Amino acid sequence: MTAQAARQSKGGSVSPPRARFRVWRPHLTARLGLFILIAGLMSGGVTLGFIYFIGTATLKGTIGRSFQELAHTTSSNIETLIEHQIEEARLLATAQPVLSIVEESNAFYGSDPPEEVQRRITDIDERWRHAQGVDAFLLEIRGNRATTYLQDFAAQTPDPKLYQAVLVTNAYGALVAAVGRPARYAYGETAWWTHAYQGGQGRLFVSGVDHDSELGRDTIIVATPIFKDKRAVGVLSMVHDADAFFREVTSAKIGKTDHTMIMTKEGRVVCCPPEPPAGQPLAAEQIAAVTRDENGWVATTADAHFPGRESLNGHAPISITRTLGPENFGGHTWYVVTSQDPRESYAPIYTLLGWTAVAGVVGTLIFSLLGLLIARRIVRPIQALQTGAELIGQGNLNHRIDITTGDEIEDLANQFNKMAHKLKLFYIGLEENVKEKSWKLEHQNKELSILYSIAATLNQALPLKELLDDTLNKMLVVMEADGGMIWMADPPPGSSPITATKLPTLSPGQMSNLIELIHYISRTVRESGELWTTENLAVDGRLEALKSSDPGFISLAGIPLASRDHVLGILFLLYRDIRALTSREEKLLASVGAQIGVTIEHTALAAQTRSPADGRTNR
Repeated sequence: MTAQAARQSKGGSVSPPRARFRVWRPHLTARLGLFILIAGLMSGGVTLGFIYFIGTATLKGTIGRSFQELAHTTSSNIETLIEHQIEEARLLATAQPVLSIVEESNAFYGSDPPEEVQRRITDIDERWRHAQGVDAFLLEIRGNRATTYLQDFAAQTPDPKLYQAVLVTNAYGALVAAVGRPARYAYGETAWWTHAYQGGQGRLFVSGVDHDSELGRDTIIVATPIFKDKRAVGVLSMVHDADAFFREVTSAKIGKTDHTMIMTKEGRVVCCPPEPPAGQPLAAEQIAAVTRDENGWVATTADAHFPGRESLNGHAPISITRTLGPENFGGHTWYVVTSQDPRESYAPIYTLLGWTAVAGVVGTLIFSLLGLLIARRIVRPIQALQTGAELIGQGNLNHRIDITTGDEIEDLANQFNKMAHKLKLFYIGLEENVKEKSWKLEHQNKELSILYSIAATLNQALPLKELLDDTLNKMLVVMEADGGMIWMADPPPGSSPITATKLPTLSPGQMSNLIELIHYISRTVRESGELWTTENLAVDGRLEALKSSDPGFISLAGIPLASRDHVLGILFLLYRDIRALTSREEKLLASVGAQIGVTIEHTALAAQTRSPADGRTNR
């Protein structure tokens, strides 16, 4: 009795199943058309999103690397310029007119006490500063040969504003030659003279960019000692206009709004030719991002020139400011920072995004119209696809669905055909797997047969010589070897270590080489007690010590015949071709060797207990 009948018998009522009503059931064509329209809109939106994000990231990388290269190039140019100025200063310091005028000035003071010399220099400096009685000294400095030499040098400079002054002082810091009208006479207390003179030791000095109140502009000073017999006798100083010094090397651009700045790790602006950010202090975020010891680029919103907007900064250290010494460049490392107005940087991506949006809308509409037409073609082959799928599902794996619509339906039909083909291959693979398992089982049976055959041979009550001969013959057959021999570790007195052999015809030379090889390997196997195999004797590095060449065979296996961890002998299997033993064969040979070793030991013990005269057992 069913549950429904039971409820009826108890007086209960059964409500009829609810009918399912659909107000509107769209056709498959309409469904596909609507789906294609939605898919088109979604794919268009996703495509625009990808274009925006990937395009922005790609453009950032491209522009960032461009600014990185610009910063690196500017850094290299600055280093080259500084090195050039250093080299010019050193050349001027070694010029004969400069050196001779410095020596004459030092000799002028003779052996006067240092205090008296400094007093005289200070007195002249006071009069020089206040323009009292200074004409004689000024005329003497302007008229000497060193000043003339320096003036000729300055006249040949392409930019006359670069050198604000070229000064030559003696060992006491007193001026002896100059280009221009210096504001003072005594320089012994200035930082550049103190660092460059170094108490007579002499050392190159490059200042930072500092404001010179006497000249009324920012300057950078390159000072080098003037040497005589490896001792500093004076100092030559080249005072450069910082703006003119950096103008050419920081003028390279890749756009209209490019900006190049030189700064220190502490955030001090050394040079900012386009627009010094006096009212825009550098943010700690930007300082940390661009003052690194390697070239690179970063995206930051903390750029002092474009605050609040993401800008790309290329940065590169000026290596010479790190390597020249901590007392140079104001004790700071300089960094080149390049940037650009973000509106110019991102203008291409905004243009691309606008046109892509227009193309995406037009493409979506066209895609939707074509989708409605394609949807009609999809419905017709659906039944053929369904019929073919049912046949394949019923097990007819040879059936193929033939649909040539040129769209996804045809691809789906091809996928069904591929699925049927793969299923067929799967079944074939199962059959091959069964065959492989059968093959392995057959080989296992073969191994058992080999073990049984060897065991049967070893169990025969035969003399040791006959037993070894039979065992060798049996091993050559089962292992399909071309030759073999048994080498005994402790042969009976007067007999050869090689007890059993079965070899093809070999030349005397090959036989000699083979015997030498067997003796060499026998010692190795006896010491290690392990199986010794090689696929190719000619390339085996373990045999480099042997001078023999051709033993008549290519591959070899040496099987230790051991009993109770004692090697009694070695059974050699020889092959004329390359023969690689599998791990199962190696294990089988090791097991067989152990059996033969035990049998040899038992046979030897039995022979020892028999009387050599009458052959009866001793009791």
